[in-house]
Amino acid sequence: MTWGARDSVRLHSFVALTSPDTELLTARYASARDAGRYPPKIWASVSEFRAATALPNCAHIIPVNDLLIEFLLVDRRTPALFCFLHGNAPRSEVFKLPVFSGVSMMNDVNSSVLIFSDPALLLDPGLTLAWHVGTATTPLQYLYELITEKVRSVLAPERLVFWGGSGGGFASLYLSTRFADSTAFVWNPQTSILAFEETAVRNFGRVCFGTEDLATLRERLENVAVADLWRVYPSDGNRVIYLQNFTDWHTDYHLKPFLSHSSFRGVRGTQFWGWLEDRFFLHLGSLAQGHEPPPKEVINAFLVRLAHSGPDAIESVNIQPDRMPNQVGVLPDSQVNEEGPRV
Repeated sequence: MTWGARDSVRLHSFVALTSPDTELLTARYASARDAGRYPPKIWASVSEFRAATALPNCAHIIPVNDLLIEFLLVDRRTPALFCFLHGNAPRSEVFKLPVFSGVSMMNDVNSSVLIFSDPALLLDPGLTLAWHVGTATTPLQYLYELITEKVRSVLAPERLVFWGGSGGGFASLYLSTRFADSTAFVWNPQTSILAFEETAVRNFGRVCFGTEDLATLRERLENVAVADLWRVYPSDGNRVIYLQNFTDWHTDYHLKPFLSHSSFRGVRGTQFWGWLEDRFFLHLGSLAQGHEPPPKEVINAFLVRLAHSGPDAIESVNIQPDRMPNQVGVLPDSQVNEEGPRV
């Protein structure tokens, strides 16, 4: 199910008209959160947030139903806004919610920063991946769209990039379709939730949708979210930069079915670098083994180029899997550090 930006009637059928008590929710989730790490600005509702004339540089909390939507905003007054969506997030006594793990990666990138922490992870300490889609009563994909649209209207960036890997790649690919001229930069993403590991999917279904039965889960998911990305691709508005390790099982179970269902040109062999279509750039190769993310230096090189000039110049990112990390970077031009991003 997709949502329109003006679809307030349908939203009210899912989101409580009376906002929940934030103090009660923060008390309920106290053991799951590190409340002092990012002191937040607390909004009474999505409506209050959207009506604001200014947005402070800090963490933000918006209570919706039984969830706390948490996101970090840093306005650097730059031409680019990068929105990070995390993937699998196991917690411990020293690593609690919210998950703002994309912050450190942005140190070398000339961009403002928006980072969402998946609020569904608050519901169960054993839930580590929920794809930022919400629950049976909370359409998180649509709420993220409303929040991002507000941030974009206030910051007015020239370029908007959604980025993340694995489950965060799924969320980035979806959210990017909702914003014309945005870019999704992803690595090893899932493209269909129910095509992921069955144990993790059933756990997600139990916590967020009240069922471990996969057929029932699909039905309930489709009431509030897009669970198969081929339903919204190809998109006429956004562009995609897609990195995929060939040795990752996601190649056969996520990349290739996605290309086929979306009517993109297929790929053969173990290596590919280039534009499959005008709006879809693919690197299939061996940046890392299996489902491991690309080296930090590679990710940074793409981020720097996207912040500097957008996806049109993405071919100038120079990556070779057998090169040393300090040899990975952006091909030099008149305004780019010739040594690549600092690490």
